[in-house]
Order: sequence, then structure tokens, then C-alpha cells
Amino acid sequence: MLDVQGVTKLFNGVAAVNHISFQIKRGMIYGILGPNGAGKTTLLSMITGLLKPDKGAVTLDNLESRSAAYKKRIGFVSDAVHIYDYLTGREYIQFSASLRDVPPMAQKIEIERLSKVFRLEHKLDQLIKTYSKGMRQKTAIISALVHQPELLVLDEPFSGLDPIALKEMKDYLVEYAGKGNSIIFSTHILEIAEKLCERLMIIHAGNKVAEGDLGQLKDDLMLDSSTDLESIFYQMTRR
Repeated sequence: MLDVQGVTKLFNGVAAVNHISFQIKRGMIYGILGPNGAGKTTLLSMITGLLKPDKGAVTLDNLESRSAAYKKRIGFVSDAVHIYDYLTGREYIQFSASLRDVPPMAQKIEIERLSKVFRLEHKLDQLIKTYSKGMRQKTAIISALVHQPELLVLDEPFSGLDPIALKEMKDYLVEYAGKGNSIIFSTHILEIAEKLCERLMIIHAGNKVAEGDLGQLKDDLMLDSSTDLESIFYQMTRR
């Protein structure tokens, strides 16, 4: 489904992402881990088409990442959620849905369904400027899901969510992937990555230092089967 081949991005001659390749199959939840400044956001920005790779290519079923057809098939939530204060939550989600050519009746159905899933229905018709950080995050997530994208790209999606919202978000992502959609996300919350992801990639200083399921990562480091992801992450990024 998603094919990332040798992508590189330079800023002032320094590689923020250096020749990274991987693939994501349909129905897969894929996690990207790395310390601050590792290149996670730059990599996801190339996957969403916001940045053009200096080398390499990103395709979704052979559609190039900068094409309109590609972008209609993905949903994206940035690590820095900036949404319009003087729209209501409903108006903002409707605006996002319209950009994706979602018909009005389908918009109505999906907005009602997703607002209940994320417990935002009681705030939908209030101005976003009155929302907490968690409510803004939920609004951004619903906006990314309203057109039911085949690939959902999330950059630190769990920031600002309380424990109840976090549990509901995790459950929904598992259900969404179970319908054949694919999800790729970055996170610093290793416990969530360990529980949710079928495959993981660890990047450091722009380079891929490890990739695989949890068992493969343990085998690469010759670690005991009881070793948790936190220990694996520490060893891989301290090398």
C-alpha cells in the first residue's frame, strides 16, 4: 500500500532524514519512534506530501505523494494542532470534509458518529477558542477521519488527551485498522507503541536504526523475551 523508498531531506546541507525506506500493508498500524530531533516530523511531512523529498519517493498504490489523488486518500494530524478559533467544531470539521469532497449527508452522518466516539458531541457547536487542548486534538482527529481515509498519518496524536480519551482513541485505531485501513504514527509514549503497533521503526539523527515487530527488535539486540520497548529504545538510540 504505502511504499517509502530511500527518502532524504536536507536542511542547510544537513540530512534531517537520511535514505529511509519501508512499506506499510493494508490494515497495519506502524509506529515511528525516536528522540527529539530524530527526524520523525520531517519523515511524516514527506509521507503526507507537505514536503518534497530531495531524494527518493513516497507512493500510495503507485500514486505520487504530491498528487491530489494521493492526498484525497490520506488523513493527517500534525504535532502542532492549529485550528480556527472562530469556527465551531462542527464548522471546522465540515470545512475539512468539503475539501475532501465528502457529500453533505455523508458529512452529517460521519460528524455525528465520530463526535460520539470521541465524546465531543456536547461541544460541537461551540467556538473552538473555548476548547481545551484535548478537545482541539479531538477536533483535529475527527477532521482527519471524516472522509474515512485509507491511510491515517498521525504525528504525536496522543498529546493532550486524558486517560479516558486515550483509551477510546487506542480502541478506535485498532477498530479502524481492522477494517483494512492503515495507520502510521509517531509517539514518545512507548507503552502505546508497544501495545498498538504491528511493526515499529526507530530513527535517530535522521537514520533508521531498527525496524520490525517487537520480537525482531529483541532478536537484533539479542535481548531476553521479557525485555520491554523502553529498554530496546534506550539501547538503540544510545549506540
